[in-house]
Amino acid sequence: IELHLYFNQQKLVKECQKLNISVTAYAPIGSPGRTDILLGKFSCRFGASANPLENEVVVRSSKKYGKTPAQILLRHLVQSGISVIPKSTNEKRLKENFEIFDFNLSPEEINELNNVPQAPRLFALEMMEGHAEDPFKDERQKA
Repeated sequence: IELHLYFNQQKLVKECQKLNISVTAYAPIGSPGRTDILLGKFSCRFGASANPLENEVVVRSSKKYGKTPAQILLRHLVQSGISVIPKSTNEKRLKENFEIFDFNLSPEEINELNNVPQAPRLFALEMMEGHAEDPFKDERQKA
């Protein structure tokens, strides 16, 4: 599921964990490289969001542990029992994505990260709007 600092889906995650359903985070670093794309005749605009890599809590923890902001974001999710699938084509960052198991965030840091103000999802699949199978119909009606 789309899950990152600014779209943490805590209610869904808690329900899944209660039912022993594994959760895997899509875009766990907030997809900072996303751009507007065209999919044939369908336009796909990504939601606007602050860059999680620049979040104050993330940067502070990054300095404290000597880790990259991306490693802090990944560690936060993994330490919360969530699998992550970060995307990278950069060999150095691919390696860094695995170097998150030699430290633990404090309960206070986890709490701070869990309580960052939330934003709308990044991947709203606009092409599905109005379709009977639109997975985000309820979210669109609230907006």
